[in-house]
Amino acid sequence: MAKDVRSKQNVPADGRTAKPRRVTRIDSAMGIHTTDQNILSKSPPPKILTLACPDQMQTQMYETLFRIFRPRLSGPREQAHFEFLQTLAGLAQSNCTIRDGLNTFALVQVGAAYDDERLLDASLISYGRAVCGLSKALARPKGLHDDAVLAAAVLLVFCEFFSKIKSSMGWAGHTMGVVRLLVARGPDSLQSPLSLWLFHRVRLCSLAISFAHRTANPFESWAWREVGQRITPMVGEIDIEDMIIRVPGLLERCDKLDVDSPAIIPEIDAQLRLSRYMEQDMRDWLQMWHLGMRAQGFEPFVVKDIAEFKAFPTSADESMLTTAYYFHSITAFGNLHSMVFTMSGGTSSDFEKFGGALL
Repeated sequence: MAKDVRSKQNVPADGRTAKPRRVTRIDSAMGIHTTDQNILSKSPPPKILTLACPDQMQTQMYETLFRIFRPRLSGPREQAHFEFLQTLAGLAQSNCTIRDGLNTFALVQVGAAYDDERLLDASLISYGRAVCGLSKALARPKGLHDDAVLAAAVLLVFCEFFSKIKSSMGWAGHTMGVVRLLVARGPDSLQSPLSLWLFHRVRLCSLAISFAHRTANPFESWAWREVGQRITPMVGEIDIEDMIIRVPGLLERCDKLDVDSPAIIPEIDAQLRLSRYMEQDMRDWLQMWHLGMRAQGFEPFVVKDIAEFKAFPTSADESMLTTAYYFHSITAFGNLHSMVFTMSGGTSSDFEKFGGALL
């Protein structure tokens, strides 16, 4: 007697052909609720998240994240700035704290890139799970010095850039939370390559906050700058960051000068001497850096027509600018130039204006 297979073929008892059912799935790896095989609704990359296996889906999501997050036009040294993500992807398989943080970042980054609300909604759920997991991991006896805890915290800082996830304390508040975590650990605890990479990322973020608030950076001390020197063989060009990190403290001292103090003039003179010394250090560094690049056969930057910057017209009116500086690498060249140009033009000027107003 033949076996009845109508239930497997989705054929009703009356013999009529039924429409295929849409299968709803909660993916255990990424926390995605979907009724479609193709998870990205707009211009998806080929074969993205079409596999039923949670591990394969997670791998595809990470690969898509890396394609979006890493700069395309950069050499091996510039790409090294982003290699820590590859390290975290390898650790995610065996560490749930890192996995939840990386899943959240992947979901919100890919979801934002392809304007997919399902991914963005899933990232919000994943964010809550990652925060809870991070709190539990920190409560463990050795949680404070666990590099996995630090990594998860840094990943959640990245997520704060996206409006879907942005929490009440925002990016700056979350960044300063990670800064406090590092300060509690102390500089001697950062020995592994991963911890040094993470410190490098957090220090750059904290530097932006210090300039915005004109307050001394928590990593300004020599002990922390020595940690930065250990990153130099991995990243390069760290010397300029060690110079710049002292500038916010200089601005804070300027803001706190007491105009009624009998020693106000000597104090301004002392700060002016220090600011001019720091400014000259930065200019000398920049000049030597440019000479080194020219010795290799290329200019540090060139001026190009705005039409050559393909992404600009999608985010701003093209008539706003007619030309712009083109850097060979935004990571190693564009970013550092912007810091140097900003700082070298603003360190001594504050004290000169302040002193001039008193005279």
